[in-house]
Amino acid sequence: MTPSANPDDRRRWRNVAVLVFAQAVLGSQLAVHIILGGLAGAELAHERSLATLPISIVVLVSMLTAPAASMLMGRYGRRAGFLLGAAAGGVGGALAVRALFIGSFELLVAAAAFTGVYQSFQGFYRFAAADTAPERLKPKAISWVFAGGLLSALIGPEIVRLTSDAFAPVPFAGAYAAIVVVNVVGATSLLATAHRPAEQAKVQGLNDFLVFGLVAAASFGSGALLDRYGWHAVQLAMIPGLVLSAAALGWLALATLRERATFRPARL
Repeated sequence: MTPSANPDDRRRWRNVAVLVFAQAVLGSQLAVHIILGGLAGAELAHERSLATLPISIVVLVSMLTAPAASMLMGRYGRRAGFLLGAAAGGVGGALAVRALFIGSFELLVAAAAFTGVYQSFQGFYRFAAADTAPERLKPKAISWVFAGGLLSALIGPEIVRLTSDAFAPVPFAGAYAAIVVVNVVGATSLLATAHRPAEQAKVQGLNDFLVFGLVAAASFGSGALLDRYGWHAVQLAMIPGLVLSAAALGWLALATLRERATFRPARL
């Protein structure tokens, strides 16, 4: 990041830096849930086909709460929403620890629901970066936040590796307890910055509703598909979505090129 000498620009870049840190730290809990959700589910579920239900619930609740999260931040500001999301993530981690100690699959699913609430707010970090960055540097700010997401994908597995057996012989409880700490640390960093309310709250909420909705449908279907037909069927089921995504990206690229050609200034 290359902050300007302008004090206002420095404040904006500080906000982006906080968002990158929050994305890296808070975002790591999603990797923990993805890694352990199925394992903990298999440990507690009465039926093998329900083992991945906690992961599916995370995505489903994210889909259902994303529009409300967007409208809430549009009214009260980004910081309030992000702090509420971190609080939900901490509650989810604590409930998961309790579920593993008492052997309750239902409580583990409830914990996943709170994690889904966190995830719906976390998806708006990139929009907050676009809101706070100087106009000419919005794409770079969004890229930095996405880079924070890549760091979270590295931090999450390390949390699992280092803490899963902290409460042995109860499996995985230590990693879920670490999620509570992660949310406290991430929320503390968010207290140091401010974000203005989003002007595009409805559009952003609809975007995440559609994204999480499609992922939720795939998540629910994959568990049954895996149980009945195996991994090969799950991999084949991804092909139509990949083809559609490639086609959509190709169409967007062509539309952008045509728009630029239409508005290209005439040479003198």
